[in-house]
Amino acid sequence: MKKIINLLMAGEFIAQLQQSLGMKSGVAVKYSFQPLPSYWEMNAGQQLKNMR
Repeated sequence: MKKIINLLMAGEFIAQLQQSLGMKSGVAVKYSFQPLPSYWEMNAGQQLKNMR
């Protein structure tokens, strides 16, 4: 059980890291090119937060 929680925490950390990097790298880049994997990862992170 503890291992699963650690994995979820790591996933959330990565999602937040990606978000902060995205904000720093400029709005224009973010809107002109939105890779699907990061979108789905952020979506999954949001769903995990909602489940808690």
